[in-house]
Amino acid sequence: MALVERWNVGGLLFRLPGCLFILMCCLPGAAGQSASTAVPVQITIEGILRVLHQFGKEAIPQEMVIKEVEMHGLALRPTSADLAKLSTAGASPRLLDAVRHARFPEPAAVARREGRLLVACEPVDCEVRVNGKPSGSTHGGGLAPITLPPGTVSVAAMREDYTAVRPEQAAVIKADADTRIAFRFEPSRAALERTGAALFERMLAALGGEDRFRAAVSLHGRGALRIHNGGAFPTLWKMELWRSGEQTKYKLERSGKKYEVIRNAAGYKWKKKPRGQDVSAIEEALRLLDAGQLNRSLGRAVLSGAKALASKLRYADDEEVALRVSSEAGPLGLRLDSAYRPKEIQQEPVGLNAALRFLYAGYEGEGAQCRPLRLQVIEPGTEERGIEANFDQLEEDRSGNRKRKRRFGLFR
Repeated sequence: MALVERWNVGGLLFRLPGCLFILMCCLPGAAGQSASTAVPVQITIEGILRVLHQFGKEAIPQEMVIKEVEMHGLALRPTSADLAKLSTAGASPRLLDAVRHARFPEPAAVARREGRLLVACEPVDCEVRVNGKPSGSTHGGGLAPITLPPGTVSVAAMREDYTAVRPEQAAVIKADADTRIAFRFEPSRAALERTGAALFERMLAALGGEDRFRAAVSLHGRGALRIHNGGAFPTLWKMELWRSGEQTKYKLERSGKKYEVIRNAAGYKWKKKPRGQDVSAIEEALRLLDAGQLNRSLGRAVLSGAKALASKLRYADDEEVALRVSSEAGPLGLRLDSAYRPKEIQQEPVGLNAALRFLYAGYEGEGAQCRPLRLQVIEPGTEERGIEANFDQLEEDRSGNRKRKRRFGLFR
């Protein structure tokens, strides 16, 4: 081989690493990468043009470029203008053909920046829907985070027997952020009515059923009557009473004073009428005592189609039950003890009629014989006016036997 040829070939071989260096230095993002960082090989049209400008039409460098293009593909799809530039720069037909058929990288997936929707429900768990689709149920008041793309979504929550204050709300989802939304539930009226009706029936069962309030009852009792008329000390009377139908006979005794009086729909009939303020105080006290008897305070509502509304859907075993009762006789508020017996009956004002509070305790007997031995009647506006009745003995007769009724004293 001639010295000049050997020189040319040797010089080419010496320069070929420079060809690859020129080709690789034109890769997007190749500069500044550490040796430990893996960078995918991407050949550009600009890199091929620099090789052609450096080596011209020399075959070996172009063959090397062809191999690299076939191995690694091109970073971008060439245009007709790119092919024209390569041809003008001296690219061989094989190099142009390799560029035309080169592989191209798949478009890089754009990372989606999503947000999280956090839903809470109180005081009960609920079912959640997002844009009308079921999205799970809360546990312990919270729902597992829901990942959503940025935008506005419609969130709805529901729970059987409950109504959400705002059943559907719009939530704006932001990228890489948490969006919190809360629903507050209240028992539905229909559910409160069903619960109220069931509890009212339990109360009636504890008192012997509705027939208790229909039956004519004779009553005999002994005990003490305290009259609170707003003074510093109540007036205490020993009391005995006999009741039959709408008529009640009372015997009262205090500090050597003894009175007998019969109270019926027509008013009061005294055997010996007391003097001074005793008359009005005793008559008002007996009116309150009559009004506080369960068959009167509750019976009118029971017999006139009472409908009860519960204050909540569930009560603990030892929790006081509260009901609101509506009927033709007027509205009442009831509080029941743990055995579902009336603990308090609160009248509500109707027109010009003032409301009274009746407090019951000391129940004895069961079913139709169930009756409280202690009664308080509190007049409206103050707890300093009213009466307290404590019975040592309280006996009822539901037999309808006239002869036995005589023993109760009304016909003697």
